[in-house]
Amino acid sequence: NLAMYDELQQLKVEFEKTNASLVEAESTKSSLMSDMKRTEEENQASFQTLAKELSHIHQLKEKLELDWTDQNLRVQDLEGGLERAKEENKRHEEQIKKQGIEVDQLQQMNSEMLLRKEALGEEIDA
Repeated sequence: NLAMYDELQQLKVEFEKTNASLVEAESTKSSLMSDMKRTEEENQASFQTLAKELSHIHQLKEKLELDWTDQNLRVQDLEGGLERAKEENKRHEEQIKKQGIEVDQLQQMNSEMLLRKEALGEEIDA
């Protein structure tokens, strides 16, 4: 009986140790599950923040592309306007040269007429 009692006591001690280990393992498991849940929530929040930031970056990229396209079109318009202005300046320069030649011709004709008038005046006086 004594041997059985000792064996029973030994089994009881081992059971209590095993039970304590089991309680500790359950506590650790619960703590780990809580940590895992908190980490998952933090990761989800980070993911949502990153998704918003990425969306904002895409919006900025699209706006920059539209702005670039708009600026490029404006530059093309300005270049076209510059070309038209150069052509118009060239036409004006040609008109000015043409009018200058006409003025020179009229002045020469005027000079010739004055010379004729003087010659006629001298003939009339003579």
